[in-house]
Amino acid sequence: MSTARPSVHDRFHLDGLLGVGGFASVWSARDTVLGTEVAVKVLADNWTAVPEIRERFLDEVRMLRRVSSPHVVRVHDLAISADGRPYFAMELADRGTLEERAAGTPMELAAALDVVRQVTAGVAALHRTGVVHRDLKPSNVLLRWDAEERREVAVVADLGLGKSLADASGFTVAVGSSGYAAPEQRRFGAVVDRRCDVYALGALAYRLLTGANPPDQAPAPRGLRSLPAGLGAVVGRAMAPVPADRWPSAEAFAAAVERAVAGHGRSHWSRVALVLLPAALVLAVAAADGTAGAAEKTITSADGALSVTVPASWSRQVRLGSWGPAGAERRPAIEAAPDLGRFHDLSVNAPGVFVGRLGPRQAEEWQQQAPPAGCGEPELTRFASASWSGPVRHWRRCPGPGLDEALLTGTGPDAPVLFVQIRGAYPDVQRLLNGVRAN
Repeated sequence: MSTARPSVHDRFHLDGLLGVGGFASVWSARDTVLGTEVAVKVLADNWTAVPEIRERFLDEVRMLRRVSSPHVVRVHDLAISADGRPYFAMELADRGTLEERAAGTPMELAAALDVVRQVTAGVAALHRTGVVHRDLKPSNVLLRWDAEERREVAVVADLGLGKSLADASGFTVAVGSSGYAAPEQRRFGAVVDRRCDVYALGALAYRLLTGANPPDQAPAPRGLRSLPAGLGAVVGRAMAPVPADRWPSAEAFAAAVERAVAGHGRSHWSRVALVLLPAALVLAVAAADGTAGAAEKTITSADGALSVTVPASWSRQVRLGSWGPAGAERRPAIEAAPDLGRFHDLSVNAPGVFVGRLGPRQAEEWQQQAPPAGCGEPELTRFASASWSGPVRHWRRCPGPGLDEALLTGTGPDAPVLFVQIRGAYPDVQRLLNGVRAN
């Protein structure tokens, strides 16, 4: 497909090429009449004379014009160029695509859930106007800055494969992108409905929460266990191979996500992976077991300001990054475990440690937190050493054995405060706490 600058009306001054798809190119432009920055999508010259493709391009505009949602891309104008190529102007996503944002690493849970909520709202709006997207994936979710709300907004775009639900009961061609297309979409003569978009929403959530591309087939239970906050069952149902087994609508999927997070104790920031933003994920192989006194290894944060000495087997997977509640200052953090994907699931026996610096307000909140569900009341002790002192909570009746949490305050002026969580019924908590260092 040619990427030469297309000829459009003088109203739109094309600046640069934003992207090229199979049937069209998208350009950044300035609308000289309204004085705003826009994106202009132009049908490729080699497809202009193909009636079916040309009509699909025009259908995309018609479908988008029927939808009123802040999470579906807005179309401003449709026109035909001098050489007969249809094009339309739409809002400009000035922060790129979700594909670019989520490249290769899991998103912070709070941020990932916010994006999932917004995308689901956009998909639900499409469904209410009788449209099924059929090609929902990270590259078709745009990000823009909303100056009025002073926040980033996710917007569903590219309805080139969209289909009217009025026609969706009829047979259609196989369409969709690998990993995000429901199984029924991959068959010629498929019958599609809203539930193919529900599958894609589940796949999108899987990608944002794990950092991995969703599998071509429904994810195995082992893969779903790596999802935080009890979301594995919700995503697994969304990605069920049989449409009747999925959530019946985008709204039902969104409600299930909210219930899963709330049921896992969303307000209890310290026991869910809500706040770790990884700077690096290091995978290593270690032969020692996780018993006290076995071979040990010291793990150090990316900036060298934080370290912890752990059993060597816990260094198999290490995440170095920063953490903090949404909107708060982020501070250094370390996670180390044989299997980080299971570390935050209190229902399984998953050894490991989390260490993160805290601000004064978060330290106060920790003191007020209720026990994790199913764990009962903790045994309370106090840790004291030449470097640290503070309260320690020990839970021994959780579904997954062994949970210890400590709030450590350093000695001297401007002393750092650390939150430490230890899993796996580690037999010498004091030894591990003695191995924590902070500058």
